[in-house]
Amino acid sequence: MNARLNIYRCLALVCKGWRPNARDVFFEELEALTLEALEGLVKTFQYDRPLRLAVSRISFSFGEFRCSASIPRKPRPLMQLEPPPQQPSYTEEPQDGLVAVSAGGTLPFDMARKPDWKAIHKRDYAAYQPSTVSQGKHWDRWQNLVSQILAMCTSLCEAKIIFTNHTYRRYDRFFYTVQNQRKPWFPPPDMTNDNIINGLLQSNNLRQLFLTDPVPLGKYGPSLTAWERLTEVSIVITRSYPELKDTAFIPPKSLISFRFHDKSRGEVPWPLASDLARCTNLQFLDLAVTRLHPTTATAIGFLVKAYQHTLRGLTLEVLPGGVEEENMGFQNVLQAVAPLHFPKLEYLRLPGSSCDTSFFSNFSSEVLQSLEVGWLMIDPGSGTREEKWARGLSRPSVRNLKELVINLEDPDTLRKRALITVCSRMGLKLTLGGQSVREDEQANTLDVAGEGPDEGF
Repeated sequence: MNARLNIYRCLALVCKGWRPNARDVFFEELEALTLEALEGLVKTFQYDRPLRLAVSRISFSFGEFRCSASIPRKPRPLMQLEPPPQQPSYTEEPQDGLVAVSAGGTLPFDMARKPDWKAIHKRDYAAYQPSTVSQGKHWDRWQNLVSQILAMCTSLCEAKIIFTNHTYRRYDRFFYTVQNQRKPWFPPPDMTNDNIINGLLQSNNLRQLFLTDPVPLGKYGPSLTAWERLTEVSIVITRSYPELKDTAFIPPKSLISFRFHDKSRGEVPWPLASDLARCTNLQFLDLAVTRLHPTTATAIGFLVKAYQHTLRGLTLEVLPGGVEEENMGFQNVLQAVAPLHFPKLEYLRLPGSSCDTSFFSNFSSEVLQSLEVGWLMIDPGSGTREEKWARGLSRPSVRNLKELVINLEDPDTLRKRALITVCSRMGLKLTLGGQSVREDEQANTLDVAGEGPDEGF
């Protein structure tokens, strides 16, 4: 934002005739995060109505707003903390506690000695007690300002809104109560309203929509069909929403990319109801879960089977944080809806999933070039390790594969060597554990080309 502001100032100072165009370019992309930014935009658009039509992309974050609106103008006295026994006192008399200078207290110290300001700020940080009763007030104020701006900027083509606190990168902070209980500074809001979604519906030109923990979630699924030019949707939820199981996602015909990441505990299943009649051109599907609930697995399999003929990229990811026994991956999910045919699929990503080469016989693809899995095994059978890998990677679905990515490196040296050898013969780029591997890099490993049949792999 500062760089764009400097560019605007440089262009505006060229001549008077350049100022309107420079101003329109500056307002084309806005990031209104703090309280002052939101209030300033509302006043600016009320004063200059044509300027609101210049806004094309805009971003909001309740986490930033919550912290900027929570800064007290008259800080309260901090709770008393006993000084550590090993830390020397700034005065000869012992101090019972520490009161910040900004709170109206005094901090006596010897002017001849340099105070340890790092320790002082650390104490202030530990003693800060945020207000836990202003959540509703801040939420109402934020959503009212955001909805006003959205209603004014009817030419938006991209909107990014973060409705939660604890997911923002700089405000994942905690404090300890008197009972030594760990609590977040600003817990996620549990309030709901329709103002923001009503403001978004005023933008008929919306092309890209990025939402994190949108509320009310049940309103955004059916509202997707209102944006007839929408091409990309990204929805991320970080906590459980009871209304999720009853939400019907109705994408428009123009939708090309759909991303839905469920970072909650997976207690609420995904909905099975969806209207796919209008959306016939979906090309990129990115789904992620923490826990594969049986109903959620059925819903994912339904989506993959419904869009199999148009997909160019498919990502199915198991996020960390769930029960390991329940997160075996998506091989069983896709096998349940087999056979599948992907005539246009160019890449298939299953990071975090454990698969074996028999999985390649459950789908067919003529143009698949990149495959990523969390762990890949060879199905049991007769022959050497190289013969098994060659047999598994020669199936029609992966015959045209150019890149194979395995996120976990195989600890078995012989099996790893055999895979590298087979990929080198097939001209297949292999990446193990995040590093690209070639056959000549394994010259010092054992040569297993003449091995006989082995069991257990």
